[in-house]
Amino acid sequence: MYIFMVLWQALGSLRQVEPLWATQPPQYGINFEDFDKEAIVEEIIKPGKCGRVRYRGSWWQARCVDAVTIAPGETVHVVCRHALTLIVRPIEANFDRE
Repeated sequence: MYIFMVLWQALGSLRQVEPLWATQPPQYGINFEDFDKEAIVEEIIKPGKCGRVRYRGSWWQARCVDAVTIAPGETVHVVCRHALTLIVRPIEANFDRE
């Protein structure tokens, strides 16, 4: 009976430990504080389709939040990341030229 009580207490203390992912955000090589920075479009981004941007020295797949076409050479804001795709939004200055 004593062994059963010791095991019960040991298992009870294990259930109280929080998993590591609950206390620390995952790290994917990109700092989440860096979002809302700028990237340069290298391959056209059409509505609902992926294009390519240059962000912090690397090429990333990118998709636009808005239903607009973004031409190569334009600057965009990086809003967030979904898996390996950056979600971007055109800078308002790009619309002033149209």
